[in-house]
Order: sequence, then structure tokens, then C-alpha cells
Amino acid sequence: MDAHEKQIFGGESIMDFYQHLFKGGIIISTFGASITFQVIIQQLDDTQKTESGNHPFDYNEAQSFLATAWLLFIVGLGLSCYSLGILWFYRLHMKLAINDGGTHPSEIFAIIAALLVQGLMLAAFLFSGLAISAYSRKPGLVAVGFILGFSIIALILWIVQVK
Repeated sequence: MDAHEKQIFGGESIMDFYQHLFKGGIIISTFGASITFQVIIQQLDDTQKTESGNHPFDYNEAQSFLATAWLLFIVGLGLSCYSLGILWFYRLHMKLAINDGGTHPSEIFAIIAALLVQGLMLAAFLFSGLAISAYSRKPGLVAVGFILGFSIIALILWIVQVK
């Protein structure tokens, strides 16, 4: 974002954007982590097969995918909370720098953290979709396809944002 765009939007609206983005990251991460954790700790019935037929992954791999998704959600939660705290602490400095057309180091931090949080959420959903494919192939692969599509769109938007 160049100096002219910063003056149009102003420091207040840019700060609001990042605060809402990180709050959304906290909500999505909390929800995703609680669901994946609950599924991970459930015991598989002894009569259940360990092979999933003609699905690309078996149930043990699905548990690994869910554990990876849980970890990504937890890291996203921690990064979102930390980023929100940093932005709150430097909010006045960042607003003044943006309104003057400059850049404060906390703005660079916010951009990098926003990209990481979004990437972590997309990766967590991707691993969740892979886990679903072990239980039901077609919905799992459709979920993976949608997440890959959203990831491509996010990548394009990230390039535009950083320009």
C-alpha cells in the first residue's frame, strides 16, 4: 500500500482491518482446534477397519492429518492473539505513521502476521479435507479442491496486498 492509499484509508481504518482480521483468526482457530481435538481423542472402535477401502488414505493417516490440522489451528490461534496484542500496544504509533504517509515497524509486522495467519488457516483446512477423504472420498476431494482454489485466490490477493 503506497502513501497515497494510506492517506485515503487513514490509520484508523487500516488498524480496524487488522484487528478484525486477527479477531476472526482467533474465532476460526478456536473453533477449528476444538473440533479437530475432539475427533483426534476419540477412540476408534475395535470392530472398525484400519483400511478405508479404495480411499487414498487410511484411518491412521486421517488421524495424522487431523493432528496436523489441530497444530496449525493452535499456531494460528497463538499468532492471532500475539498479533492483536502487538497491534494494540503500538496502535497510536501505527496510526500516526500511516496518517503521515510513513510506515511503522508494527505495520510491517501486521502484514507478515496477516499473511501467516491466513496461510495457517488455509493449510489447516487443507489437512482437514485430506482427513475427510479417508472417510468419504468424494466430499474429501471436493473439500481439498475448494481449499486449493481458495489458496490460489488468497495467493493472488497477497501479492496485490504486498505491492
